[in-house]
Amino acid sequence: RRVREKLERSMADQRQMEAMRLFCKIDSDKDGVLSMEELAIELTDYGMPDDEIERLFLTLDLDGDGYVSEDEWIQGWDGFVHQIEKQQSQKMQREVLVALGHVRTNPAGCIARLSDRATRFTGKHYSWGSSNKVSKEGAVAVQDAVDFLHRQEPIPDLGEHVVRGLVLAGEDHAHDIGQAGVASHVGSDGSGSWDRSGAFPV
Repeated sequence: RRVREKLERSMADQRQMEAMRLFCKIDSDKDGVLSMEELAIELTDYGMPDDEIERLFLTLDLDGDGYVSEDEWIQGWDGFVHQIEKQQSQKMQREVLVALGHVRTNPAGCIARLSDRATRFTGKHYSWGSSNKVSKEGAVAVQDAVDFLHRQEPIPDLGEHVVRGLVLAGEDHAHDIGQAGVASHVGSDGSGSWDRSGAFPV
């Protein structure tokens, strides 16, 4: 029990230190409080729209004086992090849809980019600049995609509208197989993507 309490205190201290590092970064005029303008400058880099920034600021500004103090910032830190993660997730979803649209409408145009990526593999290690990742399949998977695109005729894109039902299906699947520590298209109950997408309203 003592070890657990010590670990929880350590994690709380780390969260507070992280919160204060970002507070100091956002506090551009160093007056010890955050204004709406200062918060907006930081959050627009995450692609957050103005109305959401305003709602978040009002949530953080507990006493309603038009500024977010250090204490208010620390109290609202978990909610702030959740909002940022949500915004980044939504941004990534839109970027994935746009990328899928490019591949669907112009498969031949993506071949050169993929072929270039295949040359960056050494076995299953992928290197690009200072980034070095270990993949599951290596260049073989990239070559499979290139071979497929050579045969694929252009088809309509999917648009840029995020379908909420598909998002929920994906989140449910990630929660399901994530507990087992595996990466698979098949759920723990044997379900496939079509089964999951049909379980949530579009």
